[in-house]
Amino acid sequence: MPPDAGARHRLNTLPLRVLVAEDHAPLREQIVALLPRRGHRTDEASSGRLALQFALVQPPDVLLDIGLPELDGLDLCRRLRQQCKRHVPVLMPTTRATLAERARHAAGQARRFCSAAAACGRQRRRSL
Repeated sequence: MPPDAGARHRLNTLPLRVLVAEDHAPLREQIVALLPRRGHRTDEASSGRLALQFALVQPPDVLLDIGLPELDGLDLCRRLRQQCKRHVPVLMPTTRATLAERARHAAGQARRFCSAAAACGRQRRRSL
């Protein structure tokens, strides 16, 4: 089974264990409160370094990664790809939707890139 097929299978199986990496506490708390209502388990990190440490010990099914202090989301994604023993699907909701930013996200190997507003609507419909 190709690596992406396993990731897709995990994404279609409930519950997911979602690591919410967000430095803005009120937003992180909202996301962490929403996901269990959809049947998912959550862990949270307020910085990129904390998220990386957590993910390397117990790889999450999905990493929601938004601009972070200490280690930004792109560097976090690269390090996860280099150091984690299994594939970690990465979703990066962001307000930086320029082509240059999309290229930087692709270089960081994020599998999905979307604007934050689009992510909220689409992911709600997909019941993430």
